[in-house]
Amino acid sequence: MKQVLGCDKIFYTMPDTNDTKLRLARRLNWWETPAEAVKNEPRLLAQVMVLGTWEDVQQARKIWPESAFLAVLDNPPLGLFDAKSWNYWHLVFHRSTPPLPVRNSGFNWRKVSS
Repeated sequence: MKQVLGCDKIFYTMPDTNDTKLRLARRLNWWETPAEAVKNEPRLLAQVMVLGTWEDVQQARKIWPESAFLAVLDNPPLGLFDAKSWNYWHLVFHRSTPPLPVRNSGFNWRKVSS
């Protein structure tokens, strides 16, 4: 955070959020460019929630409001959350933990093995 003097008060300005998002995207989305990753903010935030370091999470909490984290929990990208992260974030926001969402490819493996 940067201190800026103005009038009679000290104002605090947040670091450039776009730069921070690009830094997070560069670290956590290795399969696409950071500019592409930033376009899908819910996915980027979900990746911070699952793969991010403590420092990444602290940066994300400065950028995104609590409502953004809750929106990710309400509509998570399928197949991204692991049980530990899913439970952790529900505890952080004092929510009961529903079953972990799983990706369903629609392929019936039982028919193949019979």
